[in-house]
Amino acid sequence: MRRQERIKTRSPRPPANGSARSIPCQDDGATQRWVAMLQSGYLSLGRIRGIPVRAHPLILLGALFFTGFRFEPAAWLGFVALILTHELGHALVIKRYGLHVESIDLHAFGGATRWAGYATGWQRAVIAWGGVVAQVGLLLLTLGIVAVIGTPRSVLFAELVSVFTVTNLWLIGLNLLPFPPLDGATAWKIVRELRDRWSSLRLSAASRRSEPRPAPRTYRVEPRPRVSPEEAARIARAFEDAIRGGRP
Repeated sequence: MRRQERIKTRSPRPPANGSARSIPCQDDGATQRWVAMLQSGYLSLGRIRGIPVRAHPLILLGALFFTGFRFEPAAWLGFVALILTHELGHALVIKRYGLHVESIDLHAFGGATRWAGYATGWQRAVIAWGGVVAQVGLLLLTLGIVAVIGTPRSVLFAELVSVFTVTNLWLIGLNLLPFPPLDGATAWKIVRELRDRWSSLRLSAASRRSEPRPAPRTYRVEPRPRVSPEEAARIARAFEDAIRGGRP
């Protein structure tokens, strides 16, 4: 990860003759932000759920290349929206894991989500899948809208639908190729993570079965003493004599 650099601006020096006049400066904080943005090459577009979104001016060149250098403003807008949706998918999963999202950067070659923090192999794989899942969600939403309102009649709407469906599908396929810097280089590691998790679950279940079970508790029941009929009759007579003797 690249560390963000703080840009410091120098205050103007007064003339040597000592007759310096004060230079009015309005909203110095905004001026510093513009200087920082121009030096970094990115312009701030705002925040989405607290995540800074920045765009490089060369993203316009990427949009032109994407449309075959044709004048299709709706397709240009769709290109930017598709990239932003993909990167937002990454960013939301990163925030879900409690990690810090530094920014979403849109540039001519696509986009990048800059984040910081420790993530396990499983979390990195899920984060890589977040962008593709967001694209699939946009695809399903577009198909649902078309199913409800019908085939688009305006050229602008037709260009957006084409970007969000056809272009979206081949971008998903391209991005899932298992080669860096594409997401597929990390996303497909989820197969190994699932296999390792399944193996650990099987080992834990086997170890629980192999543990000796505690022996069941046994309770000793003392047998009742047996009394002969003669002894029972003698006890009964003694009981009756004791009752008669106790009467007044």
